[in-house]
This record gives sequence, C-alpha cells and structure tokens, in this order.
Amino acid sequence: MSVPTAPPNAVPTDPAVRGRSAQPTRLEAFVDAAFAFALTLLVISIDTIPESIGDLTAALKGVPAFALSFAVIAMFWYQHARWSRRYGSDRLAVTLLSLVLVFLVLIYVYPLKIVFSAAMTTLSGGWLPSTTRIDSLADLVLVYRVYGLGWSAMWLCIVGLYWVAARDGEPTPERAADIAANVAVGGVAIATGLVSVLIAGLLPAERSWVHGLPGIVYVAMNLAWPASQVAARRAARMAAA
Repeated sequence: MSVPTAPPNAVPTDPAVRGRSAQPTRLEAFVDAAFAFALTLLVISIDTIPESIGDLTAALKGVPAFALSFAVIAMFWYQHARWSRRYGSDRLAVTLLSLVLVFLVLIYVYPLKIVFSAAMTTLSGGWLPSTTRIDSLADLVLVYRVYGLGWSAMWLCIVGLYWVAARDGEPTPERAADIAANVAVGGVAIATGLVSVLIAGLLPAERSWVHGLPGIVYVAMNLAWPASQVAARRAARMAAA
C-alpha cells in the first residue's frame, strides 16, 4: 500500500530539518535488521522450496500477496529511516518508540500476509491461493481487527517520533512544516485503521457483499496528501509569526 509522504522527498535545505550525518546509529542498525528479519519471515511463510514445476507455479501464485505485504513493511521501514535521517535522536523516548515499532512489525507479519492472501484469493475468484482458511465471519472480523489495530499502532509510533522531534531543535518554518505534514499523514493512517476495526465489528452476517468494506476503507489514505499540505502550510505560518 503506497502512502504519501509530505513534503516531497527532496533533501531539505534547512539545516534544522536536514539534521545529522548519514552514519547509522546502533538503534537504527537494529531497527533495519529487525525489518529485514520480518521480511525473511514473510518469505519463509510463502512455502518451502518447490520440488516440481507444479509446486513452483503454486508458489508463484503467492507473489502478489507477498509483494503487497513487502510494500507495507517497506513503507514502515522507510518512514522510520526518513525520520532518523532528518531528526535522529538518542533520547529514551525515541529508543522506546523504535523498539515498540520493531515489536509490532514482527507480530504484524503474519496477519499482514493473511489479509493480502485472502484479498488476492477473493479478487482472483480463487485462482490465487490463500495461506489461511477463513471459515466464518468471526474469523474475518478477527483478521480485520488485528490488521487494523496493528496498522494504527505502528503509525502511532511514527507519529510519536515526530512529536519528539517537535520538542527538539530550532522551530524554523521548514522544520515545523515537515513535522506537521508527517503527523497529519500519520493521523489519517491511524484514523483509517481504527475506522476499519469499527466497521469490521458491525458487519452483518447475512450481507456478504459488504464483508470487504473494512478493507476498502483504506482507500481513505488518499486523504493523507491533502491533509499533510494543509497542516504544513498552517505550521509554517505559525512558526514564521
């Protein structure tokens, strides 16, 4: 799932935003290794080494779900790496938030794969396989809830890092705009995940055509970009005043 990041990815000209050297800290190296391990778990969960062409074909059918799962995990890694490059700090709050993010991503791997496998199976009419059977509405609701709560909790960690950055450094307009924009993106993401969880709990058993609605809710992430622009302009004006 692609999530917009604002402002654009050009290196900031303001030293207060550009921050620090590119040399990674021990914490950043640990976070990078943990995300790499999470991706390894994702690969291992696809299957064992194929022993025949039929097994290879079946394994390749899992690639779309793997690609989407990879994209989500890579997105969270990028968010943390981007924050570290601009605002990296050795404060205790940063260490704790980063460790919580690692903890969550390692738990999140399997629900993530289940959600995308089920989605690909549904969209392909069963041609693409699902790694886990979902036998009832209760099972589906549980998957949506775990995914949505994990999504929101991980974004809360990212927002928390920007809150820490907001308390440090010189409050220049560019720095304030960058922090506000990223907090706005995170706020939209957190709200989207929680709305999905809420809708999942209200799904009627007799109307199967609405059972995909908690997943469709994530289209609301398209609101992240305009929200970030509004927040950035407002924060820049306040910092310049």
